[in-house]
Amino acid sequence: MDRMFNAMKDPQGYLEPEQIKRIIDSCFDFRNKVLLMVLARSGRRISEILMLKPKDINYADRTIVWNILKKPKDVKGRAPRKIKPIDRNTLDSLRKYVEVREIPPERKVFEISRIRAYQIVRDACEMVGITQIGDTKPHPHHFRHSFSVNFVRKYGDNTETLRVLQQYLEHSDIGVTAGYLQFSQEHIRAVMEKMWE
Repeated sequence: MDRMFNAMKDPQGYLEPEQIKRIIDSCFDFRNKVLLMVLARSGRRISEILMLKPKDINYADRTIVWNILKKPKDVKGRAPRKIKPIDRNTLDSLRKYVEVREIPPERKVFEISRIRAYQIVRDACEMVGITQIGDTKPHPHHFRHSFSVNFVRKYGDNTETLRVLQQYLEHSDIGVTAGYLQFSQEHIRAVMEKMWE
């Protein structure tokens, strides 16, 4: 098993949106395709995704209630539960998967281990020729990191973007989220160009 992945220390440890699309599209197994889609588009940790149950999915509101595992537990020892929006395509794929597999509301959507999830990620990446992402072999946290990097690159490296991302990812400290600023090279490049005009 890989050591804990530290996103901020591996500036090349993320996937471009086109790479993510190729990885998802390469999957022939429906479960694996949906798992990778949720992993890439939700920004959640693999352990949170593996706890997902059909009862946590609200198709009408296009939201999912996630167990946030890195937050302090409540008095009963339960992880806090947070509602997060999800895009329509991912939600439609989840709905179809749950219906086809006839998964009851209280059962987990993806009944696999973390080790199996790591294997699925590695196999899918290898299918498209990606055997290394930054300094390490592909693993699920690369998708969370990629979600964050691509979010900052798309919406800008300003305080509002960081606050939205911090809230969405459930980072306790804005300093953790601010680490993604290093990936907004386009903005830095534009500033440097203007400096010498």
